[in-house]
Amino acid sequence: MNRIQLIAMMSACLISCHSAQTADGASSIPGGAIGYWSFDDTTLDRGVILKATVIAGIAGEALQIDGESGGVTFEGLSSTGKQHSISLWINKQGGDVRRLIVINDLFQIGFTGNQLFVHTGRVGRADTNLPLAEVDVAPNKWTHLAVTWDTAAARDHVKVYINGALRLKAHLEATRGRDLTIDTLNLGHMGPQHEVAQVFAGGVDELAVYNRALQPDEIRAYYARTLAAAGKRPPRAVPARVITQGSVEPPEAYYPRNPYKGRKKLLRIGSELISRMLGSRSIAEADLPTRVKQWQQTGLDGCVFTITSTDRGNLDRYWNMNGQWWAIVPRTY
Repeated sequence: MNRIQLIAMMSACLISCHSAQTADGASSIPGGAIGYWSFDDTTLDRGVILKATVIAGIAGEALQIDGESGGVTFEGLSSTGKQHSISLWINKQGGDVRRLIVINDLFQIGFTGNQLFVHTGRVGRADTNLPLAEVDVAPNKWTHLAVTWDTAAARDHVKVYINGALRLKAHLEATRGRDLTIDTLNLGHMGPQHEVAQVFAGGVDELAVYNRALQPDEIRAYYARTLAAAGKRPPRAVPARVITQGSVEPPEAYYPRNPYKGRKKLLRIGSELISRMLGSRSIAEADLPTRVKQWQQTGLDGCVFTITSTDRGNLDRYWNMNGQWWAIVPRTY
């Protein structure tokens, strides 16, 4: 075998491996995933199903989240870098604010009515929900969703692909050049530190996480392959069964054991000033929960949090809390 034949054979192998098919005929995900969950098996690598119902998915089995409680928690992904991607199929049901993905309590992907939002935060400082725009995600129908982050890019740091096509993109000045970390990923819920609310309602299937930005051509090709494979298979009957492996109950509220009886204080907190007031480089370093407990021991009537919103039309610049973390309608004062 000469060198040209060897190179040709290796190239053919790479192409075959990249578009290999799973056992049930569904096309494989794009290569290089740091985590992949088909949900055909409820024993999940690094994952715990808090509560979900097994249903028929776009490829094999999927999970149905009821919108009231449950979801899935993945831990130990340990990925840090300037590029990440998330790819999954969803069968969306229900409106209002619904959290689909929450990562490290900073990254968020979700819906508020017909709008899709992406929030990318970093410790000590937050970016707003960008993009935040209406999308035509049809209810009760399997839809492919891919979100990529690239903080090393000159602009368009976040891109959203729906059914293989680039639909939304956003420029995040405050996150430019910063490493983002994915360690804990909550699918369909906000995590145990929050109330059980805003749970995603609908089906989820074929979740994949990457430490690189997926390219438009491979997202488009994967979507087309999966649809083609799904069309060749007869409808699959899956006995619905509820799986519960964990809990998302929030921790008990903290109350001071020895309430202070003397003169108390009222704190007014602006999000950009709090770390300076506490003598720390960031809000995270200031360890606000511990400080609040200390304040409660020495007298605390309450806190006033100031939220400002300015220049809504200029989304290429960073403005504190413009749009807010929670996709609430922005207010201008």
